[in-house]
Amino acid sequence: MQAALRDDMDVALEEHKQFNQKQQDKMTTKSQMKSGSIVRDMIGKRLFAYFAHWKEHTDTFKTNMNTKIKSRIIMMHNNYVLSYFSNWKKNATQKKTRHKKKMIMQMEENSKAMENECLGEQQKAKVKAEAVRSVHERKHNKLFNKFILRI
Repeated sequence: MQAALRDDMDVALEEHKQFNQKQQDKMTTKSQMKSGSIVRDMIGKRLFAYFAHWKEHTDTFKTNMNTKIKSRIIMMHNNYVLSYFSNWKKNATQKKTRHKKKMIMQMEENSKAMENECLGEQQKAKVKAEAVRSVHERKHNKLFNKFILRI
């Protein structure tokens, strides 16, 4: 009898184990599904929050870019171009003054050359006059000596 009881009990226990296993599998699957949906919702909310933050940051950046940074960039560019223009004007006036100074220097050099040339001509004339005078003196001295010696 105990053997018959054991066989019946073993079958009942086996069926109960299978039932418990199925229930446990269902509960595990259900909890996995529930945790999966929780994670999905959490990731979805975080992802939405990230994109919302990104959009807000982009809108703020565009606003700042269009108002503050863009005007500063334009102002810097204008200053950059203006500096080139002012340097060009400054160099143009310096160029004119350099040209005037060069002309003055050339005129001074020409006047010095003309002065030297005049002095050279005067010296030549003096040398020539002295040469002529010395020739005349020699002739005069000769004549004078002849005259004195005759007397």
